[in-house]
Amino acid sequence: MKLMSKEKFRQWKEERNIPEDVSFGTSRAYYGLCFRSRPGALYVDRESIVHWSYSPNDCPAAMFEKEIRIDIPLESIKSVKVEKLGFWWKIAFMGARWVVKIETDSDLQEVIFYEDPSDLVSPIQAASAGAV
Repeated sequence: MKLMSKEKFRQWKEERNIPEDVSFGTSRAYYGLCFRSRPGALYVDRESIVHWSYSPNDCPAAMFEKEIRIDIPLESIKSVKVEKLGFWWKIAFMGARWVVKIETDSDLQEVIFYEDPSDLVSPIQAASAGAV
């Protein structure tokens, strides 16, 4: 499921001053493994993993949502696991295939991906100096 065009995503990134030189980035990630997940972009910079939710003005999948930025400091990450989604979750997320479970000092964060998120793990490990 495409959330927005490449051109609209480029514009969206410019409006929010998201740097081009991030370690990992995708325009299709849902924050939270539940029926009330937030569609948005996810990227890894030098200090954190950032999920920036879309608003209804950005894409129809964000209907009734407001734009929220969630930062997960790299120094707080204890582990990162990539798992395949179960059958019913794949249907619920219209074709998503993976969930990344990020365990921090205080919480478990889950992010849903359509593309293979394996490339997400190495920048996190490098940025957190192998603590993951």
